[in-house]
Parts: sequence; C-alpha cells; structure tokens
Amino acid sequence: MTGYVTIKLPKDLGRQIDQLLSQQNLGYTSRAEIVKEAVRTFLANKTKNP
Repeated sequence: MTGYVTIKLPKDLGRQIDQLLSQQNLGYTSRAEIVKEAVRTFLANKTKNP
C-alpha cells in the first residue's frame, strides 16, 4: 500500500463505531481498522455480485 486518503464520516457513525470498539472484543483497536475491513468486505461483495 502506498499512502493513505482521508475519508469523512458523519459524527453519529463515528460514535457508533466508538461504541462498538468499547463494548465488543472484536480485535479491532481503531476506527480505521473497522472501516478498512468494512470497505474490503464491501468491495469483495461488489466484485463477486456486480
């Protein structure tokens, strides 16, 4: 991977991610990890089922 981009999320969505991080032991340590995983999953599903 070469570099990063910045993506803005609505504050409410950020709070929901924070709640998930604090309440669940999912192995994620940051919002960025959750968002990257979600985007990877989304892209994988879209390329399988266009």
